[in-house]
Amino acid sequence: MIEYKTVKLSEVGEIVTGSTPSTKNEENYGGEFPFVRVSDMTEDRKYVKETGKKLSEKGKKEVENRVLNEGSVMVCCIGNTLGKVALTQTEVITNQQINSIIPYENYDAEFLYYKLSNMKNIFKRHAGGSAQPILSKTKFSNIKIDVPPVETQEKIGDLLYSIDEKIRVNRELAELLEETAH
Repeated sequence: MIEYKTVKLSEVGEIVTGSTPSTKNEENYGGEFPFVRVSDMTEDRKYVKETGKKLSEKGKKEVENRVLNEGSVMVCCIGNTLGKVALTQTEVITNQQINSIIPYENYDAEFLYYKLSNMKNIFKRHAGGSAQPILSKTKFSNIKIDVPPVETQEKIGDLLYSIDEKIRVNRELAELLEETAH
């Protein structure tokens, strides 16, 4: 039998809340560095492939302590997008509406992605604010999850990824068949 342990999110990785470089300084934008905003994260995509805004070297330097590396898990923590989850495929910086986890060695990013993707209601329960729910970094960090050993996490992540890929291929095939029929 596989033993799960209960841990806080702060125990599975470094928690980073994004930040926006000053928008008053146009020199912070227009470069090549991806700047992820909630609108760049879509429910039907695991990875953020493109961002609407890019930071310049100057903009990146302004928030350099917020850089996420490949394999970080991003979670929207505000409003009606609260609980939306995505993975990074490259280095990125996010805005302040996103809390992210840079997983520690014994935690698998794919597993965490799938685990957190199914926790919207838990995130909403922990959020404060009446008109606009907000999940603070502190409350986010203290949310507990059950995790198996890393080898099992990797197997679960791989299995769910392969199912996602089959669904994606079937959707694309259905769209192609529909286009062909018209």
